[in-house]
Amino acid sequence: MEALFKDTDSPLPTAPGYDVAGVVVKVGSEVKKFKVGDEVYGDINENALEYPKVVGSLAEYTAVEEKLLAHKPKNLSFVEAASLPLAIETAYEGPERAGFSAGKSILVLGGAGGLEPTLFSLPSMFLAHLR
Repeated sequence: MEALFKDTDSPLPTAPGYDVAGVVVKVGSEVKKFKVGDEVYGDINENALEYPKVVGSLAEYTAVEEKLLAHKPKNLSFVEAASLPLAIETAYEGPERAGFSAGKSILVLGGAGGLEPTLFSLPSMFLAHLR
């Protein structure tokens, strides 16, 4: 753990994890988007690639900024919702960083993991905005 999480601000022992889904149990005075009892999901590490400092989604409770969460869709379980943030971010950022845009071809190997179906399900108009 010490080697893996040496760049975090969290004291050891620490709870790893970025993707999260759960129920809001307490809100701060400035929170406007959520209330106690809301089902939410998100990625609690806003700058994971450049600044990997926030971890803890595998803890029983975690405190997180409001802007990093969204209301969990009713048709998704907590497990399904927690699996989405990183896959969606990767499906968007990968082609974007590679310079993909509408009209170009992209080869996706595998097709059976969590990332590939997410990439395939992005609307073509969304992909057209990748620059």
